[in-house]
Amino acid sequence: MSNRKDKKPWWILDFRQRPKLSRKFKKTEDQIEECKRAGDWECVKRLKSLLRRSWWGIKRYKDK
Repeated sequence: MSNRKDKKPWWILDFRQRPKLSRKFKKTEDQIEECKRAGDWECVKRLKSLLRRSWWGIKRYKDK
């Protein structure tokens, strides 16, 4: 029996799904990294939420 801690979060994609990502998805991930470097954590939180909720984000690639 495995613990819940062993499972990865649902919003992290598998490596087999990574090559299928759209340009918009990759561009948003790059913006997240830029905001992290700048220390703008409100921007990081907003963009990650956008990736999880939008049709072109994580929802589009899960369970395919």
